[in-house]
Amino acid sequence: MTKFVNVLGKFFVVIFLGILILGLVMWGIGDVLKNKGRTSVAEIGNTTINADEIDQIVAQQKRQFTMGNPGGEFSPEIENYLRQSALRQIVNTKLLENELHNLGIEFEAEHIINKDYTDAKTGEVDEEALQRDIAGYGGEDAFVNELVKNKKLDALESSMTSIVPLLDSYAKKIYSHNNQTRDIKLIKFNSNFIDSNASLKDSDILSFYNDRKGEYISPEYRSVNYILVDKSSLKNPSDDIAEAVYETANDLLDKLAEGASLADSAKELNLNIQRIESIDANGKDRSGNFVKLPELANFQSMIFSSNQDEISDLLESQDGLSYGVIVVDNIMPERVKSLDEVRGKVSEDLRDYNAMNMLFEKVNKIKAALSSGKTSLSSLVGQNGVEISDVPNLDKDSKKLPAQFIKLVFDAKNFSETFPDGNNIIMAKVEKINEPEAIDEIKLLDVRSGIQDQISQEIMMQYVGYLATKYKVNVTLPSVQTESE
Repeated sequence: MTKFVNVLGKFFVVIFLGILILGLVMWGIGDVLKNKGRTSVAEIGNTTINADEIDQIVAQQKRQFTMGNPGGEFSPEIENYLRQSALRQIVNTKLLENELHNLGIEFEAEHIINKDYTDAKTGEVDEEALQRDIAGYGGEDAFVNELVKNKKLDALESSMTSIVPLLDSYAKKIYSHNNQTRDIKLIKFNSNFIDSNASLKDSDILSFYNDRKGEYISPEYRSVNYILVDKSSLKNPSDDIAEAVYETANDLLDKLAEGASLADSAKELNLNIQRIESIDANGKDRSGNFVKLPELANFQSMIFSSNQDEISDLLESQDGLSYGVIVVDNIMPERVKSLDEVRGKVSEDLRDYNAMNMLFEKVNKIKAALSSGKTSLSSLVGQNGVEISDVPNLDKDSKKLPAQFIKLVFDAKNFSETFPDGNNIIMAKVEKINEPEAIDEIKLLDVRSGIQDQISQEIMMQYVGYLATKYKVNVTLPSVQTESE
């Protein structure tokens, strides 16, 4: 659809600009964009571009960047790029504003406000929404200027798009393509379709391992000692369990703060030290089993944010009846497993890799033979490793098959391209294209709007490009100096 609309847009843009440029030449517009010194960067006709305008846009872009990247810095090169980009943005806007004036397109702010801010039910202006927008623009003058400018630009875009003929005809074609369904034969090939029992050479296993070492990683593991203070750890429980647990936990903290070791503190308070021999960031031990952890908030994240031999902060359970501290006493960093450790897994992966390549090669030959008519689909029926099934009324939004494969099906006229699906390879034969029985006018309107927006954007871009070549541009924007300069 995008390619279709792009071709459509460019075709009418050429026609439109041919008419437009002829008219503009006859009008004799020849204002000069001149350099105006230090604070006034340039002007177009009687419209001045000030350095403050550029600084304002650059500052806004910096704020947006900083919000998403705290602490990020701007090099002189980035600063210069932002300033040049801001200048181009302002120049394009001013060029269009001048043309709007020359074309005589004018709007009264009062009429725009009455239309855009009037409540449909009450017939009165929504003062709350109006004042909110005025405040958002920093005052009434700025709000009115922006309101009128945007309305003019909208009018210009609308006038450009409105000259495009045959829009409904093309919209209906695109609508039909978007909403059609297809009856297909789904052909699935698995590894039984080929002979994949070839022996593996040691040199091939080594080469495969070397190319994919990043897939055979042993994650970082940590060993942890911890003390859990809860009801079961109290030697002399009182009536107020919560208070007794809390007091014991604070006694533990006091001992540790005085410099006592975890072992000495536990011994003095008659508490038990518990141990986790190994745990990774996913909560699994070296055997791949999940480690059972105490129900303390942030227990696992605290393990991986602590330094070795560092006593953690006091951790607390959600119900306030358990507390604990941890000490990481060993950190085993992430590493690449040796070939000897993973030879079995590497051999299995290499065998699967070879099988998939062989399957792809054979299936693509079958596909070529089917497409050329040298063989028929019926010749595959009953073959080992081949499944053929009917899929009626497949639509573009179906969840029955991978989205990328469905796109290939709707791009195909007969046989689709082949596609990997897990350990299988699938393709499709289009049996029938079912056009929509009736047109949904709302959906058609949405398609038409999308085409208009795309063509309008294309026209506006080329229109501004034309204006930039017609005007004589002499702008010198001072660059940000680097330290070496």
